[in-house]
Order: sequence, then C-alpha cells, then structure tokens
Amino acid sequence: MGLFDNFKKSEEEKIDETLTKYNIFEGIDCEVIFPDTQLKIATHGGLTRGAATLAFGIIGLAATSSVKHKEEKRKIKSNFQVVEKGIVFKRAKKDGKDLRIPYDNIVKVKQNGLFEFHIVLLENQVIILELENMRLDPIKILGNHIITTLNERACGAQYEEVGWGLEHATAEPTETKQESNSLMDELERLGNMYEKGLLTDEEFVAMKKKLIEGE
Repeated sequence: MGLFDNFKKSEEEKIDETLTKYNIFEGIDCEVIFPDTQLKIATHGGLTRGAATLAFGIIGLAATSSVKHKEEKRKIKSNFQVVEKGIVFKRAKKDGKDLRIPYDNIVKVKQNGLFEFHIVLLENQVIILELENMRLDPIKILGNHIITTLNERACGAQYEEVGWGLEHATAEPTETKQESNSLMDELERLGNMYEKGLLTDEEFVAMKKKLIEGE
C-alpha cells in the first residue's frame, strides 16, 4: 500500500458521493441564462452541411443583433438533465415546456469563472448554466463532470463551414461590459455564498484573493 493510497481513496469517495448526490442523468437544479428569446435549435439528422444550415435558418427566427441579445437575456430556475439524444432544461420555454437541445447543436462546453458553465451552440449562441448553492468542492467535481460528459458527446462543430455563417461557432463569444462573469459579480456571488455558510473563512479569503489577482 502506497503512502497516498488512503488520500486517493478519500478523493475517489468524495467524487462518487458528489456525482451520486448531483446526478446529471437524473436532473439537477440550476439557474440558466439564455442568450435571447429567439434561441434557435435545429435537428440536422442526415442532412448535408449546406441543407442543415438552411433548415437551421428556416426553423429558427432571424438572428438578433448584439444589443437585442442583451435586452432579451432571461434568467430562470430550471432543472438540467443529460439524456441520450442531448440535454434538457425542464420547463425552460416561455410556454412552460421543456427545452431540448440535441448534441449536434452543441459545439463545446467550458467553465467561465467559479460558478458558470457556458454551453456554446451553433451560430455562437451561449447558454449559461449556473451552479451556486453548493460548496466549492462539489462545484469543481460536478463542473468537470459536466464539461467532460458534454464535450465527449457534442458534435455541433461538424456543421461549421466557412460561408454558411457558422464559421465563428468555435470562437470565443463576444463579451459585453455587463457580462455576468465580471469581477464584481463574481465577488458578490462569493460574498453571498459566505453569508449562506457555504464557505469557511479560509475558503472565502483564498477565493477572494484568487479572483482579485486574476489567477
């Protein structure tokens, strides 16, 4: 038995416990921010890239401007679930129905700040998944699990093609001055977690320092 076997075992147990408690295949509670009220979701099926892009435009509504996006962003409480064909946000549509997003609409998933996970879709649309009401260790474990699971299944990048308007889908989304991942927003969230007792004094000081120093 190695010197660090007990420590490794405890870490594995911590991961198993977290992923059992927050099971993304059964659904986890979250807050979600949509880019606009005209989010476009396409089902490509066996279409060629060109036809798929055309269908995408017909099924959806006209793209809105960046200002329009900012005005129409909406944040709601939902339940996030990973299923066989894609991901589901329960009761996330305006009519109360579930929002279903196939894997061929998802380009990639990445972490942004401490609490946010950006789900980048075709046409550079971004859905922001927020996990705040839990301690930092579970957020790290769950976040890594979400990123790994979805990036392994995401296949939207295959529909990108210069000239079809999707060539920037893998580029970094354009950030605005009032993005929710600003330093002040992150510090405010950190303070809220501390007030709720989700962080110890040591964790709060360490994470605050990390944010301010931009590490």
